[in-house]
Amino acid sequence: IFEYIHSRAEQTGGTMAFPGDEERGAFFFQYLGCKQCHSIKNKGGSIGPDLTNIASNVKSDNELAGTMISHAPYMSEKAEMQKLYWPRLQGNEIAHLFAYLKSLIK
Repeated sequence: IFEYIHSRAEQTGGTMAFPGDEERGAFFFQYLGCKQCHSIKNKGGSIGPDLTNIASNVKSDNELAGTMISHAPYMSEKAEMQKLYWPRLQGNEIAHLFAYLKSLIK
């Protein structure tokens, strides 16, 4: 995620631009199986935290990305224990998921 953020910042002259679409992000959240573990507004899985609360408590894009990155090792371990698929995200999928998570703050 941080590689993507930094590459976008370099491409846009230092500004943080996230061209993601929140509707596509909602689709990827479902399609990639995120909803199997995480819930949004108490709908979805209960293995991981409800992401509405997490998204609502962050103050910036960097903080949201940092929260996701710092949680990744725990999430990876948990997925392996549960024998769950660990998705490999492409840049545009990350942007769409990020836009979706940011939309939860509204």
